[in-house]
Amino acid sequence: MEIAPSKGRASKAIHLTRRSLGFLAKAAISVALLYFCLRAVDFDVLAQRLTRLDFRWVGFVLAVLAVQIIAATIRWQRIILQCGSRPPLGRTFYYMMVAAFFNQMLPSTVGGDTARVYLFARDSADLRNASYSVFVDRGVGLFFLVILVAVCLPWSLVLIKDQLGRVALVIIGIGGIAAGLGFATLAFVPKGLADRWWVTRHVTGMAKLSVRLCRPPRAAFVIGALSIFVHLLTVGAAWGAAQALAAPLSFADALVLVPPVMLISIIPISIAGWGVREGVMVIAFSYAGLYQSDGLVVSLLIGLGTFIIGVFGAIWWIFTDQRLSALPEDPARA
Repeated sequence: MEIAPSKGRASKAIHLTRRSLGFLAKAAISVALLYFCLRAVDFDVLAQRLTRLDFRWVGFVLAVLAVQIIAATIRWQRIILQCGSRPPLGRTFYYMMVAAFFNQMLPSTVGGDTARVYLFARDSADLRNASYSVFVDRGVGLFFLVILVAVCLPWSLVLIKDQLGRVALVIIGIGGIAAGLGFATLAFVPKGLADRWWVTRHVTGMAKLSVRLCRPPRAAFVIGALSIFVHLLTVGAAWGAAQALAAPLSFADALVLVPPVMLISIIPISIAGWGVREGVMVIAFSYAGLYQSDGLVVSLLIGLGTFIIGVFGAIWWIFTDQRLSALPEDPARA
């Protein structure tokens, strides 16, 4: 009679151990990448820049990142409406703030997206809509980030002299757009074939939601504009961080350099993108003929800014979660 519970406890222990080892491995990768970034940096230049750090511009960076959370919330809310759910905008913003905290705990955006799915599904009792809306929201953001990279290619290829960097940008831009359009075509897979397997049923379901966002065209324009605005805010945060250092980075150069960095840093091999973002930013600055130390500090300031936003999300989650979870999803049903 004790065998089954023992097996269950052993299975949970193994699962927990694997998760812990995975977390430690990614933390080690973050530390290692940060170490290699620091090896490539001129510390004399770095110290000189930090002594002239303008905290007014640091405040600007934090303000831009806060506005970015609001814009991303509005975009996700519009996607949720297409799923047939109607949570109040304030609660959707709460989900996003909590996600900003969990993004700092796990690889890339995995933690934040998981938190959004959990909180939305818990409050609405609809795991399908919660999952679809979050994955499509993430996909839409990535697709428009790739579009921004592709649109900036003519200027990127002029600014970046390294041949390998140029090839990588072309592959990212064109390949990303092709992948996004290819995913959308899955919406037209025959229902009998799509429903045959669990994976294909849900993948095609998310593809259908993506296509539905384009109807009417005005709705697609609004979601697209919000997506571009979110990414331009990241560019603005990087430009503001450069101004805080008095680094010679124009907004136009930031528009060319930052989107590819953000795209690559999404790869879930480190905690919250730490290390990956810094490494790629250092390389991007060096390709553009700028100080590598400036690239490192700009990336660190963006990372610290998102961490601070996440701390506010954690405080909100700790002190108000139980009260919010007791509310009905749609005020009209109360």
